[in-house]
Amino acid sequence: MLAHLVWALSVATPAFNTLFRVFDEKGGRRYIQELIKSLEDREPVRAKEALEGALLLLAEKALPQALAQSLKELLPKVYGRRLGRIVTGGHKRAIIEVKSWLGGGFRFVIDAEKEAISAEIVEHLIESIRCTIERLVNIDEERGALIIGGETWFAERIRTIADVYSELPTLLGLMMRSVFEPPVFATRESAILLVDGRAGVLRTLLRPFTAMLSEALFPDQEFIAYYYMLAERLADSMDSLKAAKSFMRELGFDLELRMEAGVYNVYAKMWSGEVVPVALAPSGIRESVALVVALTAPNTPSLVVVEEPEAHLHPRAQVLLAELMARAVASGRKWVVATTHSDYIVYELNNQVIASSTRGSGGLGPDKVAAYLVRREGGEAVIETIGVGPEGIPEEEFARVAEELATRRGFLVLRGQEEG
Repeated sequence: MLAHLVWALSVATPAFNTLFRVFDEKGGRRYIQELIKSLEDREPVRAKEALEGALLLLAEKALPQALAQSLKELLPKVYGRRLGRIVTGGHKRAIIEVKSWLGGGFRFVIDAEKEAISAEIVEHLIESIRCTIERLVNIDEERGALIIGGETWFAERIRTIADVYSELPTLLGLMMRSVFEPPVFATRESAILLVDGRAGVLRTLLRPFTAMLSEALFPDQEFIAYYYMLAERLADSMDSLKAAKSFMRELGFDLELRMEAGVYNVYAKMWSGEVVPVALAPSGIRESVALVVALTAPNTPSLVVVEEPEAHLHPRAQVLLAELMARAVASGRKWVVATTHSDYIVYELNNQVIASSTRGSGGLGPDKVAAYLVRREGGEAVIETIGVGPEGIPEEEFARVAEELATRRGFLVLRGQEEG
């Protein structure tokens, strides 16, 4: 459930009808008119001030409402239930806070009884946005223009209110992605959710079973779309799979691509020489193939949200997969959010953290790892932040189970000896 929420918050884009309606109601057009006039007069300082005023108004007054409207439509699709039923445990509301790494953020409140979502700015976000605008928007005095994210805004290009409105969503997205990590306002290509039960989803929903796709849950439909998208990415970068050779060798397979009916399909070449469609491959391969391709792809996706990466994998394969995840994050090209029950994955991530302090050993710095423990407390799930130090994630929870198993074994051995 948490993985679904992280993904939904990442790909939620503001409802633009709501965004611009609220912007106009709050007097945003005066900033746009001032921006256009300043560019006509070749006064970029005034133009930047007007643009800053427009963006701050958008972010503070219009964006929260537009995001709330978007989430109201998206969350029921993601969870397969109406909005009020997402709030569990008999509570009347749920609060979600999305925090910026620069300070502040958004607070969303789901009202279970009214089936509604409201949103507001959390303190300090406006200051963070102002700092980001200062960094992103530069002045070209000679041309009387603004330079924004590599694009030039000048009078001949920005002539009408419609011209500005067509540019604002892109600029707003660029600004938000600079303020939040992992990025919000992500496209469906740059932020992917690898649902639990991937092996079953691939076997059931890949062709020739596509008639069933419309009946599947929305995240499962998105996963199949990701599968084909990743296959296309793989066609351009088969060499990137070299980073995953140890893992693939452990499972005894390699990958091939075949163009069929205008789309790429992934085939698994087994250690025995047999080549089968991924949908018919062993469960461990079906569970991991999309994750392996996503982690090794050189560009998109930049955010990989995966549920139970250890599913259907034996311990050594889990260790090699954790190493692959750590390398993807350490490269600076990927964010990985994983929910796991695997002690092997935790142990190997800790090995990667420890290795980072040894010169020449690579590894994954503790500053790039965050860990949370979800535990049951009464009738609720409580999320507890776990500190990550030079030796990684504390292993007490997993060690406690191992100790209980060892104690039970000792008891059974002792009893057997007494009975013998």
